[in-house]
Amino acid sequence: MARYAPVFFLTVMTACTPLFAGDPAGPPMSGWRCSIGLSYMATTGNTSTTTGGLNFDCDHTGVRWKSTSSVDALRERRDGHLDAERFNARTQLTHVGATRWGLSYGAELHRDQFAGINLRSVLNLGAGATYGLNRRTSLDVNLGGTWTYANLRKDETRSTLGGLVAGRLTWRISPTATFKQDLELYPNFTDTTDYRIVAKTSLEASINKALALKLSYLVRYDNLPAPGKVSTDTTTTTSLVIHF
Repeated sequence: MARYAPVFFLTVMTACTPLFAGDPAGPPMSGWRCSIGLSYMATTGNTSTTTGGLNFDCDHTGVRWKSTSSVDALRERRDGHLDAERFNARTQLTHVGATRWGLSYGAELHRDQFAGINLRSVLNLGAGATYGLNRRTSLDVNLGGTWTYANLRKDETRSTLGGLVAGRLTWRISPTATFKQDLELYPNFTDTTDYRIVAKTSLEASINKALALKLSYLVRYDNLPAPGKVSTDTTTTTSLVIHF
């Protein structure tokens, strides 16, 4: 039961983040921005392929707290065989105080059996800040320590202490187009060779107030992957985004 504690923690934290992030003195639901991205592809003939993807993002900025939550899922079948199945959920909560830097904590849950990961959960605690570079560009930074629990295939488990160095560059190219670049580094304090890097590049163009098209490219690098697995996974996604 103890090894499922991170999953329980993540579930509770994701559910409670809106409660902590809300500003009691402000109007309800002020500063919210949520979206759902849907992607689907199917082929028949010489090959039979179905690929489906789901992405959910929800951000909130209040007087005291800023929260970011997301869920990503991908599933692909080719000629009746499952070729890819990934799931990732995360949430981050940062205190907005009088100074630029504030307390930041969060959790992440990742599953990708084709990469040899039955379950990997990461809890982080540190500090976060937002820098306004100009009227159209901003940079979010998070620095902290992490505790990682990984359940690999064949019941191999790892539990380690490490760090987190993360940044997100947001560039509003125009009123209808936004570019984002995310970069995360996860060093391992126990084994310096066991580090991970996650980079995501995305471009979103609005069709109207409710709909947008989004193109994203995700790179996951694990310098010490599961036995028999490669270090780098990439995912290119084109999706229709619904804002609400």
